[in-house]
Amino acid sequence: MEFSKKMILLRKQNGYTQETFAEEIGVSRQSVYKWEAGQAYPEVEKLIKIGRVLGIKIDDLLNDEYVVEAAPAAPRAKRVKKAEEVVEVPVAEEPVAVAEVAPAPVAEEAPVQQVEQAPAVKKGFFSRIFGGR
Repeated sequence: MEFSKKMILLRKQNGYTQETFAEEIGVSRQSVYKWEAGQAYPEVEKLIKIGRVLGIKIDDLLNDEYVVEAAPAAPRAKRVKKAEEVVEVPVAEEPVAVAEVAPAPVAEEAPVQQVEQAPAVKKGFFSRIFGGR
Protein backbone atom coordinates (compact mmCIF):
# COMPACT_ATOMS: atom_id res chain seq x y z
CA MET A 1 0.00 0.00 0.00
CA GLU A 2 1.39 3.39 -0.99
CA PHE A 3 2.45 5.99 1.56
CA SER A 4 -0.21 8.46 0.41
CA LYS A 5 -3.05 5.93 0.76
CA LYS A 6 -1.83 4.93 4.22
CA MET A 7 -1.79 8.59 5.25
CA ILE A 8 -5.37 9.13 4.14
CA LEU A 9 -6.65 5.94 5.75
CA LEU A 10 -4.85 6.43 9.06
CA ARG A 11 -5.76 10.12 9.26
CA LYS A 12 -9.45 9.36 8.77
CA GLN A 13 -9.40 6.40 11.18
CA ASN A 14 -7.96 8.69 13.84
CA GLY A 15 -10.69 11.28 13.22
CA TYR A 16 -8.54 14.03 11.74
CA THR A 17 -9.45 16.35 8.91
CA GLN A 18 -6.59 17.60 6.75
CA GLU A 19 -6.81 20.89 8.65
CA THR A 20 -6.70 19.41 12.16
CA PHE A 21 -4.00 16.91 11.19
CA ALA A 22 -1.87 19.70 9.74
CA GLU A 23 -2.21 21.69 12.98
CA GLU A 24 -1.22 18.62 15.03
CA ILE A 25 1.91 18.04 12.92
CA GLY A 26 2.79 21.74 12.59
CA VAL A 27 2.45 22.14 8.83
CA SER A 28 -0.02 23.74 6.41
CA ARG A 29 -3.12 21.96 5.13
CA GLN A 30 -1.64 22.22 1.64
CA SER A 31 1.36 20.15 2.78
CA VAL A 32 -0.92 17.39 4.02
CA TYR A 33 -2.84 17.56 0.73
CA LYS A 34 0.41 17.16 -1.26
CA TRP A 35 1.50 14.19 0.87
CA GLU A 36 -1.85 12.48 0.39
CA ALA A 37 -1.91 13.24 -3.35
CA GLY A 38 1.56 11.71 -3.75
CA GLN A 39 3.02 15.01 -4.94
CA ALA A 40 5.51 15.33 -2.06
CA TYR A 41 6.91 13.51 0.97
CA PRO A 42 7.31 14.91 4.48
CA GLU A 43 10.68 15.68 6.00
CA VAL A 44 12.16 13.18 8.48
CA GLU A 45 11.22 15.20 11.57
CA LYS A 46 7.64 15.47 10.26
CA LEU A 47 7.59 11.70 9.66
CA ILE A 48 8.43 11.16 13.34
CA LYS A 49 5.49 13.38 14.39
CA ILE A 50 3.18 11.66 11.89
CA GLY A 51 4.13 8.25 13.31
CA ARG A 52 3.40 9.39 16.87
CA VAL A 53 0.10 11.08 16.01
CA LEU A 54 -1.21 8.20 13.86
CA GLY A 55 0.18 5.45 16.09
CA ILE A 56 2.31 3.72 13.44
CA LYS A 57 6.02 2.94 13.10
CA ILE A 58 7.84 5.01 10.49
CA ASP A 59 9.13 1.79 8.89
CA ASP A 60 5.56 0.57 8.40
CA LEU A 61 4.44 3.96 7.12
CA LEU A 62 7.15 4.05 4.44
CA ASN A 63 7.14 0.34 3.52
CA ASP A 64 4.78 -0.19 0.56
CA GLU A 65 4.48 -3.89 1.45
CA TYR A 66 2.91 -3.05 4.82
CA VAL A 67 -0.87 -2.87 4.43
CA VAL A 68 -3.03 -0.89 6.82
CA GLU A 69 -6.35 -2.56 7.52
CA ALA A 70 -9.40 -0.37 7.11
CA ALA A 71 -11.47 -0.13 10.25
CA PRO A 72 -15.20 -0.74 9.87
CA ALA A 73 -16.93 2.49 9.03
CA ALA A 74 -18.73 4.09 11.93
CA PRO A 75 -22.23 5.35 11.23
CA ARG A 76 -22.09 9.00 10.28
CA ALA A 77 -24.13 11.50 12.19
CA LYS A 78 -26.81 13.26 10.23
CA ARG A 79 -26.63 17.00 10.05
CA VAL A 80 -29.79 18.57 11.40
CA LYS A 81 -30.65 22.23 11.47
CA LYS A 82 -31.19 23.47 14.98
CA ALA A 83 -34.65 24.75 15.66
CA GLU A 84 -34.89 28.35 16.74
CA GLU A 85 -37.54 27.52 19.31
CA VAL A 86 -37.91 24.34 21.30
CA VAL A 87 -41.48 23.24 21.86
CA GLU A 88 -42.32 20.54 24.37
CA VAL A 89 -45.08 18.23 23.26
CA PRO A 90 -46.84 16.13 25.88
CA VAL A 91 -46.76 12.43 25.20
CA ALA A 92 -49.64 10.14 26.13
CA GLU A 93 -48.63 7.51 28.66
CA GLU A 94 -50.78 4.86 27.02
CA PRO A 95 -51.78 4.61 23.38
CA VAL A 96 -55.18 6.07 22.63
CA ALA A 97 -57.66 3.71 21.01
CA VAL A 98 -59.03 4.82 17.66
CA ALA A 99 -62.63 4.41 18.84
CA GLU A 100 -62.08 6.99 21.59
CA VAL A 101 -61.14 9.73 19.16
CA ALA A 102 -64.00 11.93 17.96
CA PRO A 103 -64.36 12.25 14.19
CA ALA A 104 -63.24 15.50 12.64
CA PRO A 105 -66.10 17.91 11.84
CA VAL A 106 -67.16 17.88 8.21
CA ALA A 107 -67.69 21.23 6.54
CA GLU A 108 -71.11 21.67 5.01
CA GLU A 109 -71.09 21.81 1.27
CA ALA A 110 -72.83 24.67 -0.50
CA PRO A 111 -75.91 23.58 -2.42
CA VAL A 112 -75.24 23.06 -6.10
CA GLN A 113 -77.41 25.21 -8.34
CA GLN A 114 -78.53 23.82 -11.62
CA VAL A 115 -77.91 26.14 -14.54
CA GLU A 116 -80.23 25.78 -17.45
CA GLN A 117 -78.41 25.35 -20.69
CA ALA A 118 -79.71 26.42 -24.01
CA PRO A 119 -80.36 23.51 -26.31
CA ALA A 120 -77.34 22.79 -28.44
CA VAL A 121 -77.76 23.77 -32.04
CA LYS A 122 -76.31 21.31 -34.41
CA LYS A 123 -73.97 23.14 -36.74
CA GLY A 124 -72.88 21.93 -40.11
CA PHE A 125 -69.34 21.64 -41.35
CA PHE A 126 -69.17 25.09 -43.01
CA SER A 127 -70.93 26.90 -40.17
CA ARG A 128 -68.39 25.50 -37.72
CA ILE A 129 -65.51 26.75 -39.89
CA PHE A 130 -66.89 30.09 -41.02
CA GLY A 131 -69.06 30.82 -37.99
CA GLY A 132 -72.49 30.59 -39.48
CA ARG A 133 -75.29 32.76 -38.22
